[in-house]
Amino acid sequence: MLDGSRRTFLAAAGALGVAVPVALRAQTLTHLVLGTAPTDSGMPPVIAQRTGIYRRNGLDVDVQFMGSGASLVAAVIGGTLQIGTTSTIGLVTAHAKGIPLQIVAPTSIYLSEKPGELLLVRKDSPIRTAADLTGKTIASPALGDLISTATFAWIDQNGGDAKTVHQVELPSAATPAALAAGRIDAAAMNEPRLSEAMQSGNFRALGKPYDAIAPRFLIACFVVRTDFGNTHVDAVRRFARSQHETNVFANAHQDQTAVWLADVAKLDPAAIERGGRAYFAETLAPADVQHVIDAAARFKLIDHAFDAREMISPAVLNQRY
Repeated sequence: MLDGSRRTFLAAAGALGVAVPVALRAQTLTHLVLGTAPTDSGMPPVIAQRTGIYRRNGLDVDVQFMGSGASLVAAVIGGTLQIGTTSTIGLVTAHAKGIPLQIVAPTSIYLSEKPGELLLVRKDSPIRTAADLTGKTIASPALGDLISTATFAWIDQNGGDAKTVHQVELPSAATPAALAAGRIDAAAMNEPRLSEAMQSGNFRALGKPYDAIAPRFLIACFVVRTDFGNTHVDAVRRFARSQHETNVFANAHQDQTAVWLADVAKLDPAAIERGGRAYFAETLAPADVQHVIDAAARFKLIDHAFDAREMISPAVLNQRY
């Protein structure tokens, strides 16, 4: 906290264009260590850094990249990170086990009208409906994850029998070749591989598996440890405000952020621009989280549903930016 004389000095220096010593400027910023994945849905912290949004909200954020949601959550729980990104379904199952984490801001959101995840078949496949998948083999990036679980639910909801369907786990990069060669009959795919596959002209969409959850729900979010969120209310609120501003910017400037994503993920900018992009939630709505909780209970991933507000930090619940 700055005393009156330091605030007066900083204000006067800014008005006169005088450089403020780094040591003094640093006292005005709250330092946070944040972990995210080098993917499109993990880009908001990078965008907030490069646009200066964090600093404008009084934050000095050290962004670190990690490969999986599990490692990010473990780092938050262990105290290596103050904030981390994770899938909402992962947080739901963690909460059901009593792990003390809170949502402080949203990241990517699923919108049925802008799906970034589809169930694909070969263009010449005789499979036209969910019922045609009886006895067939499908692939998912990970067995038991949200998209594979949702795919089975989608099959049952649309006239098929998921119990007869065989499922295999394939890395996203290997899935298009396996589907094209007929080693699998269908595949649940997400971006950026989804756009690459569709642009090849070899595949067509059979359905939108995530619709089995809801037409709109929160895919991923920023979390903190509960004790940190309860004792750093001001920092959490400034972080949440930063992410609101960032998500609004990201949704409106996909061309600009495509270049930054290419830099972080080591991908071809042109390929990113041709493909679909993540869409980011501009508000933290409990209803968007509740859909995931209810689906997790339906899919038997947790014993019973609970109120989404249990997982949202009181510091940001009902905040408007």
